[in-house]
Amino acid sequence: MEANLQKRAKGKYKSLKNLTSPEKRKWRKTQKQRFEATRIHLGNQVERWTELKEKLGLKNDTEVARYLLDRVDSAYSPCKTPNIGLMTSTPVSSSIDRDSDPDWDSGEEDADSSDMSVDLNVSHPEQPADLDLDTILSFAETDQSEDEDVDDGTGSEACAEDTLFITYKESLLQLLKDCRPKSCVRESCQSPPQEVTKFVGTAVGVKWICAHGHVSKIWHSQPKLKGNNAGDIAVSAAVILSGNNYAKIKMMFRFMNLGMCHSALHSYSQRTYTFPAIEAHWKQLQTELLLARKGKTVVIAGDGRNDSPGHCAQYCTYSVMDYETCDILDIQVVDKREADLKSTNMEKIAFLRALETLEKSDVKVEEVVTDAHPQIKSYPNYQDTDSIVTRMVYLKFFFSVYCTEGLEGTTHSFDVWHGAKNIGKKLSEAAKKARNRPLMPWISDITRHFWYCSQHADGSADTFFANWRGILHHVVGDHEWALGDGVSPACCQHGPLPASQKDLEPDSPAHAALREIVLDMNLIRNIKYYTKFRHTSALENFQSHVLVYAAKRFAYGPPSYKARNLLAGIDYQHHKGRRQAERDGEPV
Repeated sequence: MEANLQKRAKGKYKSLKNLTSPEKRKWRKTQKQRFEATRIHLGNQVERWTELKEKLGLKNDTEVARYLLDRVDSAYSPCKTPNIGLMTSTPVSSSIDRDSDPDWDSGEEDADSSDMSVDLNVSHPEQPADLDLDTILSFAETDQSEDEDVDDGTGSEACAEDTLFITYKESLLQLLKDCRPKSCVRESCQSPPQEVTKFVGTAVGVKWICAHGHVSKIWHSQPKLKGNNAGDIAVSAAVILSGNNYAKIKMMFRFMNLGMCHSALHSYSQRTYTFPAIEAHWKQLQTELLLARKGKTVVIAGDGRNDSPGHCAQYCTYSVMDYETCDILDIQVVDKREADLKSTNMEKIAFLRALETLEKSDVKVEEVVTDAHPQIKSYPNYQDTDSIVTRMVYLKFFFSVYCTEGLEGTTHSFDVWHGAKNIGKKLSEAAKKARNRPLMPWISDITRHFWYCSQHADGSADTFFANWRGILHHVVGDHEWALGDGVSPACCQHGPLPASQKDLEPDSPAHAALREIVLDMNLIRNIKYYTKFRHTSALENFQSHVLVYAAKRFAYGPPSYKARNLLAGIDYQHHKGRRQAERDGEPV
């Protein structure tokens, strides 16, 4: 059928009109296949091919190919053709070399030149011209039994402890020249071998091949780990362990003209080795921390961190810390897809998962310290719940989640720093109005007074409020007042003060604005959360440390983001006990 189609279509293009549509498509496909079969991919050697054609004065590529093939035939003939003068220093790179030789297969797809993982076959500049083409064209015919790629037995621990160096290609080639065998390993050949160099990722491999394609010796710059270059695996792991990302490290390597592992190998290495190793190490560390607290009562601090600001966050990391020892007890990472695509719900889900982890480990939580998150605030504070119905709803909900006992004694506290900051924001907003400008100098004093009230409340909301509302008398210069509440004395508790120019006028607009903020009903209802004088500064330091490994200006996949957060927890745990250094570098 195919011969009939070619016969009918041969000679006159107008005869195609007599063919049916399927026959036309089949004929075009046949012609395209015949054309593609005659094409040869020159790769990065196209410039040398063009220079050779111009140098020899040949008219087209067919004559260049005929000339080169004639030279190959003459190399295997008993009477060798004299050298015509084709001088090259770099053999032609062919895709056949990469595909047919298992020793040079890196296990990754071909990349562009920017990946620095393309094959660059480089011989010594003094190599005779009549060996270049023979070496490359016979490269695919190399006896595979002579140079099988076998791991050299170097273990992963030995590779991790070994020292690495950066070397220049010319220096390496000079060394390889001195290591060149004098003659072929085959007694029947005895041709002088020449080195053929190949760069794959961060590694370089060298074969010494004679003119007849016999491999005398093979050398690799790196040991093999399950078929991959150890240096490529090390670079891939170092990218995440140092808190960097692949694109930036690849750009740095490109500026240095340094080989870099392919992105596909990097992804494979992280999925196969790096991520599982980080998670296993964190599980081991977490198990030790929870076992040390099994059956004991602890106070925990919890805080959530989104991967990006605003309501477009994709991930939320919730960290739980032992308030007394500052040990990270649990890290929960929640994807927005687990919260019905609502980023505002992620922190609550992560918070409940963290509590569930502690309950399953038989860690008794006496108190939970968090920020004033509106959903976390719904955590049950049983001793302050007046309604029996409400208390039963709380018990039913949390027992259905944990199926454990002993939650009735758990209290909930807010971070006093967040409370003081919110009050400072309200005061700043009120002082922006012209009639309330006299309130501006008092903002820092009032926020510090909030800290003082929390510190001296001793767990009593009444004591906190009695001290807190005294600021309304203090700002107008009234340090003693007639009526008290029976909880604290009806006076300020500081010593004598000099006359202040910033005292407010009683019942002035600024004083009225302050009264509205101090006696805000929402604040009064939340006073009970600040009576323990708890703050999460140590946890905030850890959240800042997470930015070293998972910066907010980059996007990460779910496995990578989780691994980076766990890595931050591992790093923090191993260094949290170090003393702080002064500017001169000496510990405090």
